[in-house]
Amino acid sequence: MVSLLNLGDCGIMVLRPMQKLPRFHGGTVTTEMRHLYRSTAMLHRRNLPLQLSSEDKDFSSLEEHYDLVTLKLRKGDLLIAGTDGLYDNIGDLELKSLALAHHQGRERSAQAFADGLLQRAADAARAPAEFGPGGKLDDIAIVVAEVVTASPTISGKLLANTEDAAE
Repeated sequence: MVSLLNLGDCGIMVLRPMQKLPRFHGGTVTTEMRHLYRSTAMLHRRNLPLQLSSEDKDFSSLEEHYDLVTLKLRKGDLLIAGTDGLYDNIGDLELKSLALAHHQGRERSAQAFADGLLQRAADAARAPAEFGPGGKLDDIAIVVAEVVTASPTISGKLLANTEDAAE
């Protein structure tokens, strides 16, 4: 399990590799990356994200403005945390495609995947407008984690954690 707290315009995406069965008998089973979780940006208004600062003396106004989620993870799940420099320059579909390529090329490390994402986001940020919508220059920080082992957090039968503790 992992608990995630998010505030502002940084974000996190959790992807899970899933086998996709063929539409007809004899077809090929393929793998795709499924969104398990995707945070959303928290803004005061456009281009003005909620932020924490060392200058703030009172954080009580931010108590209602954060997301806290807990997710059950499995072996192979991929967590991609990044600043808005990542998510403003690489869309979710492209991130899923890059994550699938990483998942299928097992020789690559999470560090190599993060480095590749960083380079792709930096390239997109510097793209001139005449070749598309243009990029958004901003700071880019990325943390990638892949679940390599998983153990049940609650022993017992399937869905044991949904039973009333008083029983």
